[in-house]
Amino acid sequence: GVSRLLQNSSFTAAFPLHDGSHNAKDGEIENERQILYHEWCHPKNFYKYQPLENIRHYFGEKIGLYFVWVGFYTQWLLLASIVGLIIMICGLFTIALPFNPPAREICDNELRDFFYMCPLCDETCDFWYYRTACGFSRVSLLFDFGGTVFFAAFMALWAVLFLEFWKRTEAQLQYEWDTLGFEAAEQRERPEFVQAIKKKIKEYPEEKKKQYKIYNPVLERYEYIQPPHLLWPKVSLAFSILVTMVAAVIGVVFAVLLYRLAVAAAIYRLIRTIPGGPSAADLIVSITGSVIQLIFIVIMNQVYERVATFLTSWELHRTTTEYEDSFTFKMYLFQFINFYSSIFYIAFFKGRFTGYPGGYIRIGSLRLDECSTYGCLMELTIQLTIIFVGKQVLNDISELGVPYAKKIIKMVIRKRKEKKKETEEDDAFVRWEKDFELIPLSIHGLFFEYLELVIQYGFVTIFVAAFPLAPFFAWLNNVIEIRLDAHKFVQVFRRPVAERAQDIGAWFYLLRFITSLCVVTNALLIAVTSQFIDRELYSRVYSDEPCRGAPESICNTTRFDHGFVTWSTSGFSMSTLLDPLGSNNQTTFPYYTVQESRQYDSDGEIMTDENGNEILHLPFIDFECLRNRLTIDGEPFNQSYFTASDYSDFYSNADFRELVLESRNGRDDGAILSNFGDCFLEDQECRFRGLVDPDGELPLEYWRLWTAKLTFIILFEHVIFIFSAVLDALVPDVPQSVEDEIRREKLLASRISNKAIGGSDPTSRPRTDTDASVDDA
Repeated sequence: GVSRLLQNSSFTAAFPLHDGSHNAKDGEIENERQILYHEWCHPKNFYKYQPLENIRHYFGEKIGLYFVWVGFYTQWLLLASIVGLIIMICGLFTIALPFNPPAREICDNELRDFFYMCPLCDETCDFWYYRTACGFSRVSLLFDFGGTVFFAAFMALWAVLFLEFWKRTEAQLQYEWDTLGFEAAEQRERPEFVQAIKKKIKEYPEEKKKQYKIYNPVLERYEYIQPPHLLWPKVSLAFSILVTMVAAVIGVVFAVLLYRLAVAAAIYRLIRTIPGGPSAADLIVSITGSVIQLIFIVIMNQVYERVATFLTSWELHRTTTEYEDSFTFKMYLFQFINFYSSIFYIAFFKGRFTGYPGGYIRIGSLRLDECSTYGCLMELTIQLTIIFVGKQVLNDISELGVPYAKKIIKMVIRKRKEKKKETEEDDAFVRWEKDFELIPLSIHGLFFEYLELVIQYGFVTIFVAAFPLAPFFAWLNNVIEIRLDAHKFVQVFRRPVAERAQDIGAWFYLLRFITSLCVVTNALLIAVTSQFIDRELYSRVYSDEPCRGAPESICNTTRFDHGFVTWSTSGFSMSTLLDPLGSNNQTTFPYYTVQESRQYDSDGEIMTDENGNEILHLPFIDFECLRNRLTIDGEPFNQSYFTASDYSDFYSNADFRELVLESRNGRDDGAILSNFGDCFLEDQECRFRGLVDPDGELPLEYWRLWTAKLTFIILFEHVIFIFSAVLDALVPDVPQSVEDEIRREKLLASRISNKAIGGSDPTSRPRTDTDASVDDA
């Protein structure tokens, strides 16, 4: 047929014609295309309902069903958006210190010296004050408070109800559009499949040709098939290639991880003197890493799209549904891992297996990265925002920009032809020529439109506990997306061949998979990634012990109860950072040149000497020991502190280094060696976020915390799944009105059939005397 003529290039293109121009002359609408333009795709109609019957009549049930689903999904997103915005507004109150005890503790200047944190990386990262994370810790509570737990549960139930009511809407459409049972009864072989099989068996003997045919008792004819021994090797090879591509995606995630590890130290060293340096360094690494990840996601998508298209065509599926389902599985599995793998890493793996000071876990010589100064949840939010919003913006630009660019090129070519012919446009080009200039719809039809929205659905549900604004951004995008897609179908694309469809196919099962997955991931986000369970356990069990790991002098003199932050961090002797890493006696202690933490007073001001020079905070140096044993140029050392300007003079002195810390080859920027001197205070501590004893053992509090987290995960999942099952049972898949109409039509069809063959109505009963008396009355 036509498909064969197109394949062998006998025809350049074949397509139905649009119903004239989309612009109405003198404001009079003359055709259905103009109705769709003025009532649907024009930007002024963004708030109006879609003319679904007109869409279905003009483009067919398959495209009509897509726009019904997008509109239905967008309407439901509006409710989720409103609740998400309310949660964010409530979260704004947590930024205020009186409502935010953890941030209040971190931001308290009195505890700045006590919360002197261990370096975030080896050698080139300095000790840092937890106080520098004050601003980010306050912002992170926007996404890490009790309201987030409610919103995660709400979105899980929202997703269940969304699918249940979509099934009802789909059933209503199947009845109204007469597509019930379409796929089972009316699906035929793809022309490409028939042509390929015929070509393959052309020279085969008749007996062998029978292997490629099967009798269809419904249609009462023989149909071509591909024998399983030919299909399954192809499917297996395609699956192995898919696994290889997935491994490449995981390799990209690993490469970005190495980038974070390698670049973090360099950036930290560049901006260490800036106030809030550690937090700023973490933010820069997080943002740049997310942007790099987004770039690789776009590149890998383009590569795999071509690979998946070739593999699915090569597998030679019999029907369009089989072809689309195979392509959908390949593309979605790949895109799921491509988009979500880095997010899963940050949410559930980063900072979980890093070890502790003196016992860090490494990849080669690189230490695994910890959660940033403001915690992994905030970093996860940044990653989600960049990938989610960036993906939507890039998709909208490409969806409209690329087709328009192609259309403009064709229009330029036509204008040149018109000038050569010196004729008017309407005389020179008839309708089919104008439509030929439009862009043909992709061979995959609506696949990428569905794929984009299903990936978006994953962002809206799977990680909503870390990004409550995701439903709002998705709703805003979809309001624009509907009109962009309408614009493309009416003005940019050639009119596609109308196709029928019973439902949205495999996409529904993917949506159901995401809905089940989102319950688990949100439970894990709240329990593992956020500090919600940590704070609840502390407030209910350990709040009477606010001085875990803190000197009594600290607890007795502070203005606030600094319990949770003290309880959730562990103290380690700075000497643990001087344990040798290998035979060269090298350690992870910061270089002399990066030891530039300032000394602050109780008001948060940097302390200076009488000349205005800033004083450094170096708690590991025993100044009394130096005054007794160190001489400089024959003069005894008599200082009780170092300033930023004179510290460099002292660490260049060999006697000073011998008494405090020895560097490799005596260089100022060399690695610190493990043979520290007598004037190094071994009992001074830096703190580490996590519950670990100084000897590396896990305390009882750690196991109680994980028991509480696992209990929450199990309870959260079971409660949501039970509610989901109840809702599934209470909401029937098919509306009662539709069931009644279907039964009524079957009854009428049965009566008509019986009358046609001269039989009696099986639904009628014998007439009685009562019936006769009623008739007489």
